[in-house]
Order: sequence, then C-alpha cells, then structure tokens
Amino acid sequence: MAEEVRQQLQHFIQSSLCWGTRCLFSMQRFIINPMKVTIGAITSAWFVILGPLAPLFAQAPAQQQQPEYVKQGQQLMREGKPEEALALYRQTLLTSPDSLAANVAAGSALDLMGKGEEARKYFTKAIDVADTPEGRASAKRAMAMSYAFEGDCRKTVEYEQQVFDLYGSVKNFFQQGEIADEAARVCIDSGDWDTAYKWYQIGHDTGLKELDIKPARQDLWNFRWEHAQARIAARRGDQAEAQKHVAAAKAILDKGAPHTPSIYKTTVRRADLADSQLL
Repeated sequence: MAEEVRQQLQHFIQSSLCWGTRCLFSMQRFIINPMKVTIGAITSAWFVILGPLAPLFAQAPAQQQQPEYVKQGQQLMREGKPEEALALYRQTLLTSPDSLAANVAAGSALDLMGKGEEARKYFTKAIDVADTPEGRASAKRAMAMSYAFEGDCRKTVEYEQQVFDLYGSVKNFFQQGEIADEAARVCIDSGDWDTAYKWYQIGHDTGLKELDIKPARQDLWNFRWEHAQARIAARRGDQAEAQKHVAAAKAILDKGAPHTPSIYKTTVRRADLADSQLL
C-alpha cells in the first residue's frame, strides 16, 4: 500500500472509531459524549481549520504562514486556556474586524468554551468576509464543526454540503469524499444512522471518481465504506450484517499485507469488540 494512503488509513481508523459512548471522529479528533462535549479533550479539534486557512484546493499555492497570534492562540488552547486565546483573537479583531483567520479562531475558542451560539456569529462573519473559494470552504467547515460539537447532524450536513460543493467545483473528488465522510461521522455519533449511511455512501462513491486513482486509494475508500456499514449495522442491532462488513473490511486490510501495519488490524479488532457491545 502506498505510504500516503497507509498514513491516511491509519489516521482515519484511529480517529473515527467509537468505544462505548466516547467516539473519536473526523480529522479533527473530536471526543463526543452523547450528553455533553468533553472540552479538554477536543482542543486539537480546531487546529486543522485554524492552520493556514488557505490551501484547501488542489490548485491553491502550497502553504501560507500562520499569523503569529494564531500560533499563540493555538498554544494557549493546548494549555487549556481558551479564554486567554479568545482575548487574544478579539484584540486582533479590534484592528482587523474582517480578518478571516481571527474570526474563525475566535469562534473556535468559544466552541471550546461551550458557547456555540456566540461562536457561530464569528463564523458567519468569516463566511461573509471570505474572498476566495478556499477561504469560504474553511469558514463553512468551521461552522459545520460548530454544529458537530452539539451533535446537530442536520446543521452539520447543511454546511458540509456547501464545502462538498466547493470542492466539486474544482473536481477535487478526494476532498469531496473526505468532507462527506466527516459529515457522516457526525451523524452516526448523533444517532441519525440513515443520514450517516447516505453520506458515507456519497463519500465512497465520490472518492472513487478521482482521475487515475491508484489501487491503494481504492482500497482506502472501500475499507471506509465497509467499516461504516459495519458500525451502522451494529447500532441498528443487526449483528450478522455488522460481522459481514467487518470481515470485508479486514479482507481489504489483509490484501495490503505485509505492508499494512499491525495497528490497523488491532484497531479494527477493537472496533469489532466495541460495536458488538452496542448490539
């Protein structure tokens, strides 16, 4: 399996499985409790979005330097000090009220403080001031993740759909698939299994549209789809169906041997055990 895809697969497996009521999901590594978000454990959730807020599109320039205040704010949030990070971002907004990065950063800090409604005012502003497709995608994805904090599948999908469409406009099928799976993981953990199934399937089907897709990348999408169907079947109480898809997922991993790290198989076994407890 190609190194890039093996890394993506490892990250996906490690960041999307559930153990009991605590679920690691999406590229942002949320830890969600059905009743409440564990704030201290999700500080890293926003760093993907807060990172250089540009190059989300294949055509975009390589990397952009983060503003110093974003770096400082990220460090404060790692230290469990979102209030101080928020004060830093608000200070920046006094002189640069139309800063996309500062608005998204302020909103992220508020989300970590459990103030989603206030956070979304900043994300709305970020969407309004974004002047590039990648900027709008960043801001809308931040809005989607804000609703994800609250387990709101419907509103998360509303904004993820817009990000999905932006990637579609530049035929970035891989990133479309990533966004669809991200939305699906929010929905499965919020209990909306039909919507989760729909978006997992969209992610799988769209990801496979990538031009000149490599066999390893095909394996990645097929593994995700089988794994998703196993999780959904388990939550619906259909043990036989769940085990069928677990077996299919394991077969895809085994196909990559001996290059498939053992951690993949270990994680799948843990997922198998965890989901069986939900039956």
